[in-house]
Amino acid sequence: MSIDHALFHHSAFWVIPLLSIGVIAALRWNRQRLRVEIRKNAGALRKPPRQEESLMNAVAAAEVMAGQPQPDDFTVTHDQPLEEALHIREQQYQLLIENLHAGVVIHAPDTRITLANHQAAELLGLSMEQLLGKTAVDPIWTFFREDETPMPLDEYPVNRVLATRQPVRNLTLGIKRPGAGDWVWILINAFLEQDVEGNLRQIVVTFIDTTEQRKIQAQLRESEAHYRLLFEAANDGIVFHTIEPDLSLGRFISVNPVICRLLGYTGDEMLHMTPLDIQEEDELARVPKEAQNLFDQGSLLFEKTLTGKDGRRVPVEIHARTFVSGGQALALSIIRDVTERKRAEIALRASETRFRQLFASMTTGFALHEIIVNAQGQPEDYRFLEVNPAFEQVTGLNIATLIGKTVRQALPTIEPDWIEIYGQVALTGEPAHFEHYTEVLDKIFEVIAYCPQIGQFACLFSDITERKRLEVALREMTLTDDLTGLANRRHFMACLDEELARLQRHATQRASVLMLDLDHFKAINDRFGHATGDAVLRHCALLMQDSLRKIDHAGRLGGEEFAILLSGADLVAAQSFAERLRQKFANTPIMQEGPLILVTVSIGVSALKAQDLSGDSALERADAALYQAKAEGRNRVVIATE
Repeated sequence: MSIDHALFHHSAFWVIPLLSIGVIAALRWNRQRLRVEIRKNAGALRKPPRQEESLMNAVAAAEVMAGQPQPDDFTVTHDQPLEEALHIREQQYQLLIENLHAGVVIHAPDTRITLANHQAAELLGLSMEQLLGKTAVDPIWTFFREDETPMPLDEYPVNRVLATRQPVRNLTLGIKRPGAGDWVWILINAFLEQDVEGNLRQIVVTFIDTTEQRKIQAQLRESEAHYRLLFEAANDGIVFHTIEPDLSLGRFISVNPVICRLLGYTGDEMLHMTPLDIQEEDELARVPKEAQNLFDQGSLLFEKTLTGKDGRRVPVEIHARTFVSGGQALALSIIRDVTERKRAEIALRASETRFRQLFASMTTGFALHEIIVNAQGQPEDYRFLEVNPAFEQVTGLNIATLIGKTVRQALPTIEPDWIEIYGQVALTGEPAHFEHYTEVLDKIFEVIAYCPQIGQFACLFSDITERKRLEVALREMTLTDDLTGLANRRHFMACLDEELARLQRHATQRASVLMLDLDHFKAINDRFGHATGDAVLRHCALLMQDSLRKIDHAGRLGGEEFAILLSGADLVAAQSFAERLRQKFANTPIMQEGPLILVTVSIGVSALKAQDLSGDSALERADAALYQAKAEGRNRVVIATE
C-alpha cells in the first residue's frame, strides 16, 4: 500500500542535467568560433593564454550546474585583432564567472587554488585572500558525506579526480565553514584539464548551495511521516487513482487499510485494480457522467454502493477531489461506510415498529427535533422529540428528563452555533455534516443532520472526543520529552527563540533563563538502577512544573540537564525563584521502598537579552554559571556574569 507516485517525490535535482544540455551546446558553439579565429591567425599570433581557456571551461561547468546560459553578446568580431579579441574575451569570461550563481574554484596540479570567484569564497566562508593558495586538503575546511560523517581525504573531489583521472559529477557533500562554525551543503562537479601532450594543467571545481533544498527535503520527509500516520490511522477509507486523458478511471496507486478491510481485498490486490472493479454492474453506466462532473467541479460528494471481494454490497459516501501531479491527473477519494446510516434512513421511512427496533438498537446516537423560530422566522431554540439510548450514552444526557424540553431548558449555556446550523437544516431541507465542540458537555461530536420534513431535523451523533484527543496527543509527542512530560530540547529552543523575538519587539520586557543539573545523578543510577533514576527525573520534573507560572516553560535538554524560561522576570526575580526551587529540591526527598533519596540541584541563571543573536547565547551564559555552581560545591545558585 506504499505511495509510489510523483506526487510524493519532490526532489528537483534531476532538473540540473536537463538544464545543462542547451547551455553546453551554446558554450561549445562560442568556444568553437574562438578556436576558428585562433587557427586563422596561428601564424601571426601566440597561443591563447591558459587562464582564458580555464575561465572558459570553468564557466561552462558552472553554467551547466547553475542553469545559467552564456550571454549572446559575448562574441568576438572578425575585424578585431586576435590578441585584442582574446583579451576582451578573457575580461568577458571573468565578468561572467563573478556573476554566476555557482561557485567556481580552479586548482593547480599540486591542488593549490589559483582562481576562485566570490560566490565560492562566500559559500566556503572565507575571504578571497584566505582562499587563494590553499590546497585541497587544507585543514581550514572539513568535508562531510551525506550521512554527516567526515569524508576521508582520498574522497575529497580534487583528490578523487587526481587519483582516478575521471570527473566527479553531482556529488553532494557538506562543509563545516571556519569561523562561523555552521554547515553548508553543496552539489559539486570536478574535472581535470590536460594539454595536448596529456599533461595535467589544472582541476576545475564548480558547486552550488543546496542547504535550503536539503532542509526542505528533511521537512518533506517529516511531512510524509505525518501524512503516513494519518493515512494509515484514518477511520475512513482513502484511495488515490489516476484519471486518463479521456476521463476514464485509471488504476489505484495507493489505498489505506480501512478500504481493504471494508471490501475484503489485500492492498496488493487493490493496487492491480481500478475503481470500476469495485462497483456494481448496474452503476457502471453512471461512471462517465460522474467522472465528468468530478473533473469539471474539482470536488464531488456522492453516494454509491461498492461490491466487496465476497460479493457483499457496501453503501458508501464518497468525497472525491481531483488534482494534477507530475502532469498526471489524479483523484483522491475519502470513502465512508454509511451502512448504519442507510439502515437508519430506511427504518425511518418504514413502519413505526421497524423504526423502533432500529431506534433502540443503533450504536450511533440519534435524535429527532423540531425547530423553534422567533417572530421574524429566525431559529432561536429547538425541542427534543425522540432520542435513542445510544444518544444518552454519547451525550451523557438523561432521556427521561429530555423529551419535550428545549435545548435551552436542558442546556442553558448551549452555544448558539448549534441552533444556527440546525435551523438551516430544518428550514431549508439541506443536510449538514460537520464536527463541533460543545463546551457544556466538553465533547467533540461528528454530526450528520438531515430534514425528514420542513420544521424538523434528525441527527446522528458520534462522540469523536477521544479520537481528537489522540490526534492532539500525537502532535504533543513530537514536542515533549517521553520520560518527564516536559518540553523536549527542540520545543524548548523554539519557545526560547519566540521569547527572544518578543524582547526584540518590546525593549522594556524582561526574561531569564535557568540551567539546572541534578547533583550526583550518576551515583543514584549506579546504586539504585536506571528505573529508579528515571523515577528521580520524573520527580524533579514534577517539582519544576509545580513551581512554574502558566507563562513559563521548562524543558529537558538531555540526561539530567534541564532548562527553565521565566517570561517577564529580571535577574533579581529569577535568582529568587531559582533559590526557592533549589530549596524545594533539597527539602523534598523521593519516597520509595528502602532508603529515601534526596536529590539536590545546581542552577545557573542568565538574563535573556534583546541583543542576543539567538536563545543559545543566554543558554551558554547560564550553562557557564551552572558549571561554576558545580565547581563551588553543588547545591547552589550562581548568576551568570553579564
